[in-house]
Amino acid sequence: MEKQSYLYSIKNYVRLNWFKLTLLGLLVFVFLRKDLSFQFHLNNPSPMEELLPSEADQAPQRREEKKEEILTQHKKTTPAAPAAPAAPATQTYLSSVELPFFSTRTPTIKAAAELPQIDKATQQNYIKRFGHVAVSESKKYGIPASIILANGILHSVYGQRNLTLQGNNHFGISCAGEWAGERANYSDVCYRHYENAWASFRDHSLYLTSGNFAPLRQLSAGDYRAWAQGLEKLGYSDMYSDLASRLIDLIETEELEGFDMR
Repeated sequence: MEKQSYLYSIKNYVRLNWFKLTLLGLLVFVFLRKDLSFQFHLNNPSPMEELLPSEADQAPQRREEKKEEILTQHKKTTPAAPAAPAAPATQTYLSSVELPFFSTRTPTIKAAAELPQIDKATQQNYIKRFGHVAVSESKKYGIPASIILANGILHSVYGQRNLTLQGNNHFGISCAGEWAGERANYSDVCYRHYENAWASFRDHSLYLTSGNFAPLRQLSAGDYRAWAQGLEKLGYSDMYSDLASRLIDLIETEELEGFDMR
C-alpha cells in the first residue's frame, strides 16, 4: 500500500512539474553535448592547424629564408663596384647646308660694338628705310633679307661711310670683275659707284648669286648662318676676315632675322 502511495506521489509530482523537469533535462543534455564536443576538439586538430606545416616541414623553408637574409645583408655591406666612366659626349655639328666647306661653328664677335658710335635714331632709320628693299631682293634672288641688311649695315656703317655717302655703295663691292660703271678710290682701293641706293642693293643681289658666289644659291633663304659662313669662306670681304661672326652678331643683336619671315 505504501509502494502504491509512493508511486502515486511521484506520478503526481511529475504531472504537476513536467515543464520544469523537461527544461532541466534539456539543460543537462545541452551541457553534456557541449562537454563532449570540447573533448572531441581537444583530441582532433582544427582545419587551420592541419593546414599549418609542422616544424620539420618548416625547417627547409627557414633555411632558405635565412640564406636570403644573409645574402641581402652581404649586398648591403659590400661596396658597389665603381661605375665605368661615361664616354664623353660627342658634339656633332651638322651643317644646315649641303656645301661641304661650311661649318655651323662660328664664334660670335660683337660687331655692333666695334662699329663707330652711331646714334640709335640713325640705326633705326637705316633698317626701316632699307628693310623692305632687302625683303624684295630676298624674294627675287633667294638671299636671306637679314643677310642683305646686315651686310649693308656692316659695310656702310648704317649708311654713314664716305663710300656710301658719296658713291651709294652700301656693300663695299670693289671694282673687281665685270664692272663698267662709275668708280672711285678710297684708301687706294677701287670701289663701285651707283646712281642710287637701290642700284647698290640690286648689284649686291646679282653679285651674291653669280660668279664665285654662285654656290650660295644652293642655300636656304631662311638660313642666315649658312649664308654668313658661305660669304666668309668664299672671300666676300677684304675688310673682315671674321665676316661670318660679325654678320651673325648684327642679325641677332638687331633682330634682323624677323625680315626673313616677311
